[in-house]
Amino acid sequence: VFAIYDFDVSVDGNKLGTMDHGTTRDFDADLAEGKHILTVSEKGNASVDGSIDFEVTESSNLRFAVKTHESNIDVTQIPIVRAPFASADAEGWRQQDVRQQFVDAGFENVSVEEVGDLPPDQTDKVDQVHSIAINGSDQYAKTDNFYSDANVIIKYHILANIHPPMNESDAHGKNYQEVIDAFTAAGFSNIHVEAEKTADQGKDGQVTNMRICGFGFSVDDAFYPSHDVDIEYWQDRKST
Repeated sequence: VFAIYDFDVSVDGNKLGTMDHGTTRDFDADLAEGKHILTVSEKGNASVDGSIDFEVTESSNLRFAVKTHESNIDVTQIPIVRAPFASADAEGWRQQDVRQQFVDAGFENVSVEEVGDLPPDQTDKVDQVHSIAINGSDQYAKTDNFYSDANVIIKYHILANIHPPMNESDAHGKNYQEVIDAFTAAGFSNIHVEAEKTADQGKDGQVTNMRICGFGFSVDDAFYPSHDVDIEYWQDRKST
């Protein structure tokens, strides 16, 4: 059972300070190289505590996580990890592969974000890495150290949103092939047509209805190139 209370922090029995629950704080301690013990105890109640052994080598920057319970405290050391490659080395890589490499390297908080910046003729670049930031910085070396809970954000390219070349209402009555050509030129890739038979030869080929993703639309609406475009048109009954 989790419990909320402030706690005291000590190393080798020497108190470093007190922390408020739910906060992060840095402590400086002059420690000799070798093994030491970090102890965390409820403020004013040393019987509720937790400890962990850790080792100091040269000038160490160590980080710990604390979880408070009613009868005890869990203390864990957050590992230090390194990026699987330098920031400049990921150009052209797929975001799925890059994410997996960071996970395999020990990073725990890896997320991805889309950047809709590609024109329709650059589909080969979809999913390629745009940038990688660790704790907000997109410049890092393979030799740089990070805590495993560092925030890694991988941004990657996708196709930019596109706009219909005409309003839905303006498509009505136009030749369906002209409408197909206009939407293809605008970047739409999933265009479906359906003919309805008519005895009126004057209507042959005219668009009767249009939808994108099943809804009406205007030139101000934005869509993905892969969204479905449905066109219905009249076809002369005598046509085969």
